[in-house]
Amino acid sequence: MTDIDDSLAALTKTFNVLGGVIDVLVLKDGKGRWLAVNEKAKHLFDLHGVDWHGKTDSELAQQHSVIAELLEVCSKNDENTWSSGMLQVFEKSFKHNEGLLEFEMRKSPVFDEAGKRKALIMIGNDITERKRAERDMRIAEKAFDSLDAILVTDADKRIIRVNNTFSRLTGYMETEVIGKTPAVLKSGRHDAAFYQEMWDTLHEKGVWRGEIWDKRKNGEIYPKWLSISAVTDEDGTIQNYVGTFNDLSGQVDAKEAIHRMAFYDPLTNVANRRLLNDRLNDALENSACNQHYGAVLMLDIDNFKLINDTYGHEVGDYFLIEVARRLCCCIHEEEDTVARLGGDEFVILLEFLSQDAQEAVKQARTVAEKVLKEISKPFMMDNRAINSTVSVGISMFTLPHQTGDEMMRRADAAMYRAKSSGRNQLCFFAQDKHSR
Repeated sequence: MTDIDDSLAALTKTFNVLGGVIDVLVLKDGKGRWLAVNEKAKHLFDLHGVDWHGKTDSELAQQHSVIAELLEVCSKNDENTWSSGMLQVFEKSFKHNEGLLEFEMRKSPVFDEAGKRKALIMIGNDITERKRAERDMRIAEKAFDSLDAILVTDADKRIIRVNNTFSRLTGYMETEVIGKTPAVLKSGRHDAAFYQEMWDTLHEKGVWRGEIWDKRKNGEIYPKWLSISAVTDEDGTIQNYVGTFNDLSGQVDAKEAIHRMAFYDPLTNVANRRLLNDRLNDALENSACNQHYGAVLMLDIDNFKLINDTYGHEVGDYFLIEVARRLCCCIHEEEDTVARLGGDEFVILLEFLSQDAQEAVKQARTVAEKVLKEISKPFMMDNRAINSTVSVGISMFTLPHQTGDEMMRRADAAMYRAKSSGRNQLCFFAQDKHSR
């Protein structure tokens, strides 16, 4: 055996010792023949059951076509390494049965004393997760520098980061607000109770959304739409708050008018069917996630046609407006929804009821009884007292597979049962547990 063969054998022996502690390890001789691979390399190149020893890349590709394309790339990189005469680093993506894998390949040439090619060592490190994390970071950075202004605070509400849009809209550079609280943006238009209610809602539900007036660095007061989310750890402890907002200046009147036309009943100014459907679908999703009960109350004014025919449509319209106003007094307007479907049909959507089924039923019943009481009070129209009553059908919800249409049908069925039972009363949907 020549000195070259002896040194190559020694290199192979050392290679075999290291093979178990390095991600991917491949040893080729000066002619490109595969001499040794570790188990991870066998797995990556799918060499199990393949006669690979002593084969060149081209010979191996002929008998193992699955990795032919990969071997062709490896062969080109090998030649580049030999030509450079020094360590070369390549990044390569591998289509594998486990998915797309990404590796950093380090190839180092070994020459004999005469300068002839002796061996090529390839060490590969799996960088799939690192690359994925880098891509996620780039995406996050791109999203962070979005059209919406973003600020992030710690658990003590101290600002730790803002994006470029924040600086453009507020006039504050990041260095001017880091370590301060969002109170630096206060306009003075909202009292302490407003902010207390905002933070109470945020702590209870994990999110707050609404229109708010703030002040720019130059003193200008402007309206914005703000969304704040609480970020918690696995134990539910709040770690950060993330606020996003956009400037409503110059858009408030137009947007409000369009929004009103699209989502609100033009007569009573309560939600229309479209807005109710949106909020009901959101409520069902929220209920499934946070396990809070909710309820749909279907209301129909008893003998409204008689009122309309007796006193005229103008009085009838005023009557409906007053009904809507009284219904709004029976709910928490920040959480719940009053909607008019048309004619004398109204719906009340109750969200965030108790997580206890029996307690949630009691809460829904309390609201319904308040509605019966309010509507039974005389309505003063043109110095005339008009008396009326309402029939209420109630359907409770918590299950995620219930649809908004199903909830409406159940409440409607319960309402008709209330009417057929004598009117001026409430009925729960027959299949609702704990409601009897």
